[in-house]
Amino acid sequence: MSPDVEPVLEPVTFWARGERSIGGVIPLVIFTNCDYIELQYGSKTKIDKIYPKKDEYKGIPYPPVIIDYSIIKPEEVGSWGMKWEDLYLRGFYKNNVVIEKKYSTEPVPTELCVMPDDFLLDASQKDATRIVVKILDQYGNLLPFINEVIKIEIEGPAKLQGPNEVALIGGAIAFWVETINESGVINIKVRSRSLGEKNVMVKVE
Repeated sequence: MSPDVEPVLEPVTFWARGERSIGGVIPLVIFTNCDYIELQYGSKTKIDKIYPKKDEYKGIPYPPVIIDYSIIKPEEVGSWGMKWEDLYLRGFYKNNVVIEKKYSTEPVPTELCVMPDDFLLDASQKDATRIVVKILDQYGNLLPFINEVIKIEIEGPAKLQGPNEVALIGGAIAFWVETINESGVINIKVRSRSLGEKNVMVKVE
């Protein structure tokens, strides 16, 4: 990974004890472009310098890190009947921490994230942008099992494509806003019952 490349650290997990049919989350697959990662489970279990599986995945530039029972023991990572703990992952590049991920044992809806693909649209022709809505937990992770209904309101030189009330699917949903050949500022309001209202603005020039 060169200095101008954004670091990646993406565990393939919902971090739930029963994620696998046999229980637990092991093996845990982590996609990363870091040199190595560090894992901390709760306050007691910490494993340094876990490297990508370069020997097993020689054909790809950034092989995954796979944490299995050769790296961590079943009794260290929350077997049935044991306390389930938070997970902390850190990615290293040239021995410096460049990215971190945290997963909570008790995730709660914390942030209504509303993000347009574009913040500037063209008024001289038909133009549109996608707005992605997510509900995130206290560590900024998607809540995949929440299906809350959101309400959408558009103000300014644009119109909403589709209904103004939709339900999240897998913790996220997207909708489209289309211009009406007028310049100005589009104010997009998204309202969630549990997390209130979030506004974003898109210019039309």
